[in-house]
Amino acid sequence: MTFGSVHAIGATAFAEFRELCGKLPTKLNLKEISEAGLGECWPKMLARQGYQTVSIHGAHGTMYDRLHWYPVIGFQEMIFKEKLPIIAGEQCYSFPGYCDKNLFEIVGRKLADNDEIFLYWLTLNSHMPYDRRDIFEYRAGLCEDVLGRGYSEGLCNYHNLHVQFFEGLAKLMRNRELSGTEVVVVGDHPPIFGDESSKSYFEINKVPFLHFWVK
Repeated sequence: MTFGSVHAIGATAFAEFRELCGKLPTKLNLKEISEAGLGECWPKMLARQGYQTVSIHGAHGTMYDRLHWYPVIGFQEMIFKEKLPIIAGEQCYSFPGYCDKNLFEIVGRKLADNDEIFLYWLTLNSHMPYDRRDIFEYRAGLCEDVLGRGYSEGLCNYHNLHVQFFEGLAKLMRNRELSGTEVVVVGDHPPIFGDESSKSYFEINKVPFLHFWVK
């Protein structure tokens, strides 16, 4: 397993172009994006090599106009909120969509069904406003162990949401059908907080990544 960090500026969509196309936009005219201006992005390149290219995101496809530009960069199948099965009572409080905790089964099934697949999962609810109601097992002890005392509620919620995601990811990766899968997890931009104390835990204009292979 490899850990590191990458330079990160701008909103979430900027990070998507950074990771998927190796480009840093100067502005986001998302409906005017063309393949010629982007070059060959990872989904397009891998689709040409025979991979199935799939994106999944718990929010609606109209957010950041992803319904328009995801096909341009090479996604053959796009799974947004409007295509997901109805999960009664499970929509997020932080964003209008399905929380990440509800999508692990779908992600795992997609990965297991095809040996040659590039699956891009844009997570949803570990982003501001870090709503505590999206945490199914809130643990104050997690924050005390890492942050000591005097942390803000938002920072503790943020930490719990990330622990929730990575515990779900660890459980998913124990599936023997996923042996040999290459996994990259990378942040979009530094978390947003209204107080300097919470901000001080994070680097400005840097986000972490981890990279591993499933045994």
